[in-house]
Amino acid sequence: MSQPGDATPKPTAATATPEPDLYRQIIDWDKRLRHEGPFLIEALAVAPGARVLDLGSATGEHDRWLAAHGARVVGGDRSAEMIAAARATAAGDARIEYLEGDLAALPMPIGEPYDAAMCLGNTLVHVLDEAGIAACAKGVGLRLRPGGAFLVQ
Repeated sequence: MSQPGDATPKPTAATATPEPDLYRQIIDWDKRLRHEGPFLIEALAVAPGARVLDLGSATGEHDRWLAAHGARVVGGDRSAEMIAAARATAAGDARIEYLEGDLAALPMPIGEPYDAAMCLGNTLVHVLDEAGIAACAKGVGLRLRPGGAFLVQ
């Protein structure tokens, strides 16, 4: 909460972004991906070469796991710090690309269509109104191949 005379707005639940190292520490990624990874492969119908859009990719753990299982992944996040951490960890992996931007604007290039898209974790709390949710859903719809899966948690 801001103090009187403090002009700097304090993060709220809808705008706060954890520091990347802390984010990686608060989740047991090995355990989570052991359980969640096979579900993602099945739910998103990920086959070798499948193109997956990860909305709210944070530090990219899901993306690296999917890429290791044959997917080509484009991750997007509004946090420059998270994107920088994801890029640093995935450096040299041509199957993964990261873009910074707001979910309501979906700056990801349309290019070839995506076979699947996902929006996991606490991502949607950063979209603050119905218009933003609608814009995000429309953007995903424009980028998915007909019949492509969209997984939202």
